[in-house]
Amino acid sequence: MAGGHSWYITYFPDGEREECADWISLYLFLDCPADKHDVIKARFTFKLLDRKGRLISQNKEPGRTNFSLVKTPRWGYREFIKREDLERCDVTVIKEVRVETTTTAQI
Repeated sequence: MAGGHSWYITYFPDGEREECADWISLYLFLDCPADKHDVIKARFTFKLLDRKGRLISQNKEPGRTNFSLVKTPRWGYREFIKREDLERCDVTVIKEVRVETTTTAQI
C-alpha cells in the first residue's frame, strides 16, 4: 500500500516485446482503486541496487502519470536497463605467491 492504494510491479527479464528483447522492462501497476473510475496521480522512481545497497541503475526522470484502471492502469519503461549490463559478472582472482627463502649453514 502506498498513498492508500495497492500497487504492484511487473518485471520482464527479456523485455516486454520482441523488439526490446535485449532489455529489462519494468512497470508499476495500480492494483485496484476504491472506484475503478478514480484517477490517481502518482510519481515514482525505479532504482536497482547491488547487494551493498549501491545504485546500479534508475530511470532518468521520476515517472509521473495519472493512473486509472479504465485508461492507464500501468506506467513504466520498456528499456529500463540492458539485460547484459545486469547479467555481466566480473570476477578477479588474486593468488598470493608463496616465496620461501632458505639459507645454508656455513661450517
